[in-house]
Amino acid sequence: MTLRLVFFSVFLAVFCASTVPIRPVLASDQSYAKIALNLVPRGAQKTMCADGVAEPCDAFQTSGETGLSYDALLVVAHGYSDVLPDGETITGGIAGLSFGISYDAIAGSGVDIFSWITCSDLEFSNLGPNGEWPASGAGIRLTWDSTDNCQLDRVEGYEDLGIHALGGFFYIYAYSADYFSITANQNLLSGPELQVADCQAVSTDILLTAVSRLGFADGGGLSGY
Repeated sequence: MTLRLVFFSVFLAVFCASTVPIRPVLASDQSYAKIALNLVPRGAQKTMCADGVAEPCDAFQTSGETGLSYDALLVVAHGYSDVLPDGETITGGIAGLSFGISYDAIAGSGVDIFSWITCSDLEFSNLGPNGEWPASGAGIRLTWDSTDNCQLDRVEGYEDLGIHALGGFFYIYAYSADYFSITANQNLLSGPELQVADCQAVSTDILLTAVSRLGFADGGGLSGY
């Protein structure tokens, strides 16, 4: 089952480039979208989901220090949307995504995830080899109501960089050097899935080169992207 089929069943009932190439106006064109991560100090985003995304994807922090607590913001960046000449019909936008996560699965070693807060309307997580979401190897689909809550926000001052949709927060801490990576959603009967969906329930496959990784080390010297 693709993310597109999830939309029909539900709603019928790090790296980032600094510029976004010009593209055709197509409802399904999310080919420039990224699934990105941004580290902020734990609790710095006081109202969590309501604060939205305050800076563009190419300014995200992807390197952290061991022994410090962070919130890792999960963001769909560089999403496409447009208003057709009738002034009312919106194409594109972000209404869903599907992905997995990977990190050191041993408690107290490398990265540990203490909690996950979703900013989507619905979430559909699955069991990975190390347990339920957000365990390493687990996956998740996030969806927003494509009619009433499709994500169309742009970062103020960087509107030309496209839609930035906040998917949720990981409470993250690294005991020792490790990477925390976005992967494909691996645990589906239909096979691995790494996708973004628009307001018209059209899904676009995202390449692994367009997803983020966080690096943690003493002094913060392990680069992410």
